[in-house]
Amino acid sequence: VLSGDQMRRLLAAMRGTFPVCDDAEVTVEANPETLDAAKLRAYRHAGVTRLSIGAQSLDEAALKRLGRDHTAEHSIGAVVLAREHDFTSVSIDLIFGLPGQDGEQWSSTLRVGLDLAPDHISLYGLTVERKTVFDFMRRRQTLDVPSDDQQADMYGEAIDVASAAGYGHYEISNFARPGHESRHNMTYWADESYIGLGPSASGYVDGRRYTNVRGTKSYMKRIDARESA
Repeated sequence: VLSGDQMRRLLAAMRGTFPVCDDAEVTVEANPETLDAAKLRAYRHAGVTRLSIGAQSLDEAALKRLGRDHTAEHSIGAVVLAREHDFTSVSIDLIFGLPGQDGEQWSSTLRVGLDLAPDHISLYGLTVERKTVFDFMRRRQTLDVPSDDQQADMYGEAIDVASAAGYGHYEISNFARPGHESRHNMTYWADESYIGLGPSASGYVDGRRYTNVRGTKSYMKRIDARESA
């Protein structure tokens, strides 16, 4: 949702505050419908090297059930645009175990996703968060999702199909072409330090884990008062 100028200012502030490697991986997560050529050009110029596109599904019916604002065509177009603007790595996210999803629909989404030839692909099982519409439906027993066994089959198929297409299964939910493994993801698994900035962000420094205050207004108020967030 950041404009090109906001992204430029943010990354300039980061480089002015911290030592940043010349070849740093700079990832932006984006919903497909928020991307256009002007924004991608500005992001790339600002120093963004890696784009993670939240496609979630490439099935129109599934996207409607998820309440997403984008279509499969938006996701496909976003990958094509990202390629045209020379990002070092392009990743897409897909979810299995969606309401009403069967094995055939998941196979189709996998096939279309891999046909886009992203450098990296994240394949997640559906997680129902508390106080969401899906959580409300689950408590009322009206949420029709695949069984655990069916989801396990979908996950197994994802591993087989992605591996056959040349993607290394380097982390539970993540697959990458050689050299495109996410440094961000690898940091967690290597038990290395990272700094979380912004409301509700988490960090891990010198063996100590912390989480910032969740509310944006509360966070900004503390920062303005030069208090710890």
